[in-house]
Amino acid sequence: MEIGFTRIFPVIIILLVVASACVAPPKPAPSANSSTGTSSQPGATGSTVTTVPTPQYVTIETPFATPTTIPQTPDAKTTITPTPVPDEWVEIYRITHYYSYNATAFSYDLKNPPMLIHFYLQPVNVTGKKIIVKHYGLDIEKTEEVSYNYYSPYSWFEVTARDKNTGQILAQDGFGNPPGNSYSQNVNKTLKVYTIGELLIELKGNRMTATVVVTVKKDENIA
Repeated sequence: MEIGFTRIFPVIIILLVVASACVAPPKPAPSANSSTGTSSQPGATGSTVTTVPTPQYVTIETPFATPTTIPQTPDAKTTITPTPVPDEWVEIYRITHYYSYNATAFSYDLKNPPMLIHFYLQPVNVTGKKIIVKHYGLDIEKTEEVSYNYYSPYSWFEVTARDKNTGQILAQDGFGNPPGNSYSQNVNKTLKVYTIGELLIELKGNRMTATVVVTVKKDENIA
């Protein structure tokens, strides 16, 4: 029996469509970075585009912008206290002298106290080495050489402020052990005299180099 071409043609079309659907497309080859977590995808032109995962150990931030400093005007309610201007002082006496059981002195008519007497001292140093014996138990002795360095016990200095007319002591300070007195071993001191009138300042010492600087307020004291 003869089958017409017009009846066979639609069947052939259906068979061709079914056959094409059963053929799987070829799989793309794995990229070289697949083991490190990166993935490769084909680009629009056929080249490979690598995508790197976002880092998890840092946080991406906006760069810090340094602000421009704007001068602030003081609040109208704020009270600004002016910086006090210190009194103007004048040096009236300075001496550097080596004292060896001797003294120097000067007088001054103080009208506006205080008078400040600064003294900076260099006592004679005693230095050397000595042997000491250390005992360990009953029978063990060891000798050891040690160095020593100290101010001479014969170094001393004394500043005395007196009333020039009566001889009364108004203020006194010094270093070491002058006759009849005892002071600390501070080598930098300031003696303040608050008495108005004719003053006699005495400086004396032994085995001592002393620099003495005396200052007073300019107001009223200096013509």
